[in-house]
Amino acid sequence: MQAIKRWFGWTAVIGPIHMCEQLLFGIDEVDELKGFANSYYSLFSNPDYGTVFLVTISFSLINLIVYGLLKGGRARLAAMGFFALVSVGEMHHIIKTIVHAAYDIGTTTAIPFVIFGVLLSRELIWEFRKTSSSNAPVVEAAYQQA
Repeated sequence: MQAIKRWFGWTAVIGPIHMCEQLLFGIDEVDELKGFANSYYSLFSNPDYGTVFLVTISFSLINLIVYGLLKGGRARLAAMGFFALVSVGEMHHIIKTIVHAAYDIGTTTAIPFVIFGVLLSRELIWEFRKTSSSNAPVVEAAYQQA
C-alpha cells in the first residue's frame, strides 16, 4: 500500500504542474474541448438538460470514488485505478508530439505524469492480485492499518 500512496502522491504533485505548463505555453486543448462540448450539447433539445446530466454523472462518479476509498479492499483499488487511468491518459500529449514531430503543449510534464500513472497502475494490479489470494483477510487487515 505504501507504493500506491507514493505513486498517487507523485500524480497529485505533477497534475497541477502539468496544468501550469499548459497555462504558460497555451491552451490548445480548449478548442478540442469546445468541439466535444458542442457535439455533446447537440444531443439534447435543451442544453440545460445536458448540463444537468453532466453534473449528475460527475457527482455520481465522485461519490463512487469516495465510497470506494472509504470501503477499502478492492473497492479502494478500483477507486485509485480511476486516477491511474487519468494519469496514463495524458499520453495523448506524447502521441501528438510524435505524430506531428513538434512539441505539443503539455508534453514535458506529461512524460512523468504517464510514468507515475503506469507505476501506480502496476502497484494497483499487484495489490489486487494479492487480495485475490487465499490470505485476503490478512491483506485487508493490513489495508486498514495503512
